[in-house]
Amino acid sequence: MNIDGPAHLLAFLRERLGDRHVEFDQALRPLKGGAFTEVLSFALTGAPDRWMGPLVLRLYPKTDNRDQPRLELAVQNAVADAGFPAPRVLLAHCEPDVLGQMFVVMERLPGRAFLRGIRWDQFARDFPRVVVAWPSVLARLQNRLHELEPSSVLKATSAQSLMPRAYRRIDTLISSKANSKNSVAMAPARPCNGSLPTSPPNQRHRRWSMAIFGPPTC
Repeated sequence: MNIDGPAHLLAFLRERLGDRHVEFDQALRPLKGGAFTEVLSFALTGAPDRWMGPLVLRLYPKTDNRDQPRLELAVQNAVADAGFPAPRVLLAHCEPDVLGQMFVVMERLPGRAFLRGIRWDQFARDFPRVVVAWPSVLARLQNRLHELEPSSVLKATSAQSLMPRAYRRIDTLISSKANSKNSVAMAPARPCNGSLPTSPPNQRHRRWSMAIFGPPTC
C-alpha cells in the first residue's frame, strides 16, 4: 500500500458506511502471514456496530482474478453462517480504483499462531508431543469443515454470479497442479490419526472447501 492508502481507504469507508465521522481507532499495521495477499490490521471508531471490532484489510495482487474478492466474501460468510469459526467478510471491492489493488475488509478473530509466544526451551522439551498433536488439531478442523452442508456455500456463490466460473477456475487449478512435472501428487482424503472419516467428501463439497481452505489431506 502506498503512503496515501490509509487516507483513501478511510474516505472510501466513510462513503460506503454513510458517515463522515468514521475515523481510525487503530492505524493500519502489517500482519504476518497471507499466502498471496498483503494483510494489515486496523480498527474504526464511529462506525456501525458490526464494524467496531478488530478488522483486517487484505490486498490482492494486481494480477489476480477480479472475481476473487467476491468469491471470498461468498464462501467465508456462508461457512461462518454454517457455524465454522471463520471471519466474516464485511466488504469486497473488486476494482483497483481506491487502493491500487482489489481488497476485502473482514473481521479479525482472536487466536494465535501455533508457536507464537512459546519459549524455545519449552518447545525443545515438548517437541515429541507437539509433533504428534499438530496433525490431530488440523485434522479435527478439516473434519469439521467437511461436515458442513455445502448447499449454503453453493447458494452464496450463485448469488454472486460466480457459478460455474468459480468451479472452472478451481478445476483448472487442480488439473494444472496434477499435470505439472514439478508438482507433488495430491493424495485423496484419508484418515489422519483417526480424526478424519474414512469416506471422502463428495466432489462438489471437496471443490468449494479446496477453493478457500486447501486440499482435504494432512
